[in-house]
Amino acid sequence: MGMPMRRREARYLAYASGNFGKNVMWSAADITLLFMMTDLVGVAPSAAGLIFLIGLGFDAVLDLVVGWAAERTRTRFGQFRPYLLIGAPLCAAAFVLLYSLPLLGVTDAAIVATAVILFRGLFAIADIPHNALITRLTRDSRARTRIAGYRMVFSSGASLVISLASPLFLSGGDRAESLFLFVLLAGTGAVVTLVIAAQAVGNADRPASTVPLPLRGQLTAILASADARMLLLITVLTGLFPPLFAKTFLYFGQYVLGEPETVRICLTAMVIGQLIGIPFWSWLGTVTEKAWALSASHMVAASGFLCVWLFEPGGITIAAVGLWCGVGLGGLYMLIWAMAPDVVEQIEAGGGGRPEAMLFALLIFAMKLAISVGALVLGLVLDGSGYRPGIVQPAGARTAIAAMTALVPSLGGFVCAVTAMRYRLSHAEHLRLTRKIEADAK
Repeated sequence: MGMPMRRREARYLAYASGNFGKNVMWSAADITLLFMMTDLVGVAPSAAGLIFLIGLGFDAVLDLVVGWAAERTRTRFGQFRPYLLIGAPLCAAAFVLLYSLPLLGVTDAAIVATAVILFRGLFAIADIPHNALITRLTRDSRARTRIAGYRMVFSSGASLVISLASPLFLSGGDRAESLFLFVLLAGTGAVVTLVIAAQAVGNADRPASTVPLPLRGQLTAILASADARMLLLITVLTGLFPPLFAKTFLYFGQYVLGEPETVRICLTAMVIGQLIGIPFWSWLGTVTEKAWALSASHMVAASGFLCVWLFEPGGITIAAVGLWCGVGLGGLYMLIWAMAPDVVEQIEAGGGGRPEAMLFALLIFAMKLAISVGALVLGLVLDGSGYRPGIVQPAGARTAIAAMTALVPSLGGFVCAVTAMRYRLSHAEHLRLTRKIEADAK
């Protein structure tokens, strides 16, 4: 508590750097995996969507297992840090293996599915404990919003790396070899930043003094909270709709606009927009309420998606639209992860223990399940529309790609904005709850 401000902020930044490592792998898989399977490996779109669903579904279930195990872990190295130190190199190795499939000439869908499941499963081992560690750094609600902003800056940096590397996933002669070298460097960077994050937390990674509730008890305590339930719903909707834009834009730029270079332009502009938006949403979530800021960020992103649907902008115009979308997207995940630790204290104040890892595991489970359902629907829509990789697409396929890129995410984003306003846990109420917890502990 008496730590100098500069040292404290440096610690927060070092912890947040782990988001670069996680997101360089997560963004690559989230944005490019479906395209890689259909256009580089040759898996049918519906089968690729199913593989995406199975992989993320397995990951989501393992999130709960890791969350349950982490709550019970007690080591001299801490409670959550050992998972980062062990999980980071294993996950990075699986990531490199997955994106080596085009270079290895693999076309068997079963082998692709195995590689996807392996990567997704190992990702959970590092992801859940890293997310839970934010509850150990501080109990200050506004400081958590600041930390979430730092995390999003590092996540956006990783997304920028992926957007600049997007040509490797599109047309090009030596893309398989170049792709392998890129993921090798990215995986190495992921390990380094996650180790830095683990070391930054230091002695703060002390287990809670109370014995964790059984799994059923933790789930019951979480679901008994109205704000936890609302946050879960917001997370599902946020995972289902906005991610479709970037995922489908690879197809949109290639086959609807006929301008593959717009993929890199738009995705890069989106990341720059996120970097612009993050400090604004962090500030807005601090001076007002996090739910209000989250609702507004969804509205901004959804309006940008709608512009893409209405005008199908190409060239330099797509950069402006992508920048606007990015400003909105900069607040979505940052604010959700800033709200989650406050809910932990709400549950603790109500006598439900501190289900730190389990709440994050449940939220990530919900988000990944929603993202995987979105990918499955996208694959089915592509198949049903007559899409075939590498050719001029029929009108039905182009319309389907445009709708899944822009119309569906925009409508879903407006639904997200309305839903976010139903979250009620304010800064003032959280402060009252933390004071109650401190008083009860004396």
